[in-house]
Amino acid sequence: IQDIAQKLGVGLVLEGSVRKDGNQVRITAQLIDATSGFHLWSENYDRALDNIFAVQDEISAAIVGELKTTMGLTATVRVQNTIPTDPAAYDAYLLGIYEMEKRGPGPLGIAKEQFEKAIAIDPNYAPAIARLSMVFGLLPFYDFGFSFSETLVRAGALADQALSLAPDLPEAQAAKGYYLWVNQRPIEAEPYLVRAIELNPNYSTAKFWLSALYLQLGEFEKNLAILEEVVRDDPLSTIAVANLAGFYIQMGQSGKADLLSERLNSLNPLFNRSLKAQNFAIQGKLAVAAILFLETLEISPGYSGASSGLSSLLGDAFGLNDEAVLVGQFPFSPLMALGRVEEATQKAEVMNAGLGANDLGGKGQIASVYLVAGNLEKASEVIEGAWARVPDRPFKIGSLSAPSRFVFYEIRKQKGNPEGAREIMNLLKNALSAYLDSRFNSYGLVWDQGLVLLYAGRTGEGLEKMKEAVEAGYAPNFQELYLMSRFPDVDFSPVMAALEEKRATERDKFLKIVCNGGNPAPEAWTPMPKTCEGYVESSGE
Repeated sequence: IQDIAQKLGVGLVLEGSVRKDGNQVRITAQLIDATSGFHLWSENYDRALDNIFAVQDEISAAIVGELKTTMGLTATVRVQNTIPTDPAAYDAYLLGIYEMEKRGPGPLGIAKEQFEKAIAIDPNYAPAIARLSMVFGLLPFYDFGFSFSETLVRAGALADQALSLAPDLPEAQAAKGYYLWVNQRPIEAEPYLVRAIELNPNYSTAKFWLSALYLQLGEFEKNLAILEEVVRDDPLSTIAVANLAGFYIQMGQSGKADLLSERLNSLNPLFNRSLKAQNFAIQGKLAVAAILFLETLEISPGYSGASSGLSSLLGDAFGLNDEAVLVGQFPFSPLMALGRVEEATQKAEVMNAGLGANDLGGKGQIASVYLVAGNLEKASEVIEGAWARVPDRPFKIGSLSAPSRFVFYEIRKQKGNPEGAREIMNLLKNALSAYLDSRFNSYGLVWDQGLVLLYAGRTGEGLEKMKEAVEAGYAPNFQELYLMSRFPDVDFSPVMAALEEKRATERDKFLKIVCNGGNPAPEAWTPMPKTCEGYVESSGE
């Protein structure tokens, strides 16, 4: 009990047990002083499962009463907006939540099955319907087997169904808010997430979704304040801890991120490995980051975030483009580097078919492929179509990756739309200033500064920034190499020399590990024999 209280940062712990026999249940609950170990209150409840929600409320009221009379603490019972259902549906619903909170392709697949099971038992059970909506919104982020174009339709319909059944259900409000946010409509999403938190002030999932919304809107202080509040109030929330650690990494506060990483490792090793990979990558320790992505794939072979991260490092950071195309599902950068332009455009068409119409981030990447392939008309059609559908101007530019922002500028410029191009450049500069003013620490921002300086005609300063970025570990992708080609009179050789030096150093470190039995996920990726030539160490026999 003392250990649990220390991890949670609390002075009192509620301990209990449940024994079930048919439709009868015996619940034993005890309120314990974590410092002394004394029982302040205990009670047994023998009830029928048909009335389980009433038992929950009864126990809550008894604890609050004890806090008032024995401890002299001020506390109130928050009325639960519980919706009665079949006990079997409730069991499936709880199991679904348990798996959903783990994230990853495997757990989310199980969560989907459990929520569908609950709905099959009780077709009008709004909590399960709302949670299933969330799962459909989450799945494409973790599993390449699910496309946004399909899952977002399901997510939106389920969220609306849950709201129609139970408009004051926190999960229903959160499901609608999350759907709108993922569908690039943050201004519409915000009131739903805020309402979910009003209905349930302890709803950590809604809180960190709201914090992520503020992050993309550029309201960094709001994002940080909410994340720190969630981790303080719910210190064992995997998603909250991972999000806060990720924000600290972006802020260059690796020490704080490392402390949270220790906690995260016991909560979810998958998230911890992926997070540490990002942390090392942002510090320029690219070989270590690649090994950690492999460790993530060892835990969850289908985790798209890890395979994409590994593919990016293999190609852009190490120059192993032949290897990179074998790992990522949409490895546009290595395909372009290998001159396999037609294959890249074919994959772009596949990716485009799976994206939601409002997915400005994905559309920006696809437009980049078409532009680099020489199809300006198609590039403009893709990105302008998505831009027109996303209603919230402050959010738009934040939805695009930095390379895609510059590409969008180029598309409008080459299409003979100088005013539109200036609009994008001004938004890009404002976004860059906001990140720099908020003390974000990323060599990607340094590279962006360099490109802005080049476009402003301050070539010498721009080249210095770009060289500084690659020396720190930044590896430009196909979009940025294309943008560099737009400056034919600029000598980029100092930048490219620094890039090759960093690339060779990190590639050698990585291959010395994976070519000598140090690959933690050989089933996910094994280097080709030619890749390991010169790196295999002799056994001495």
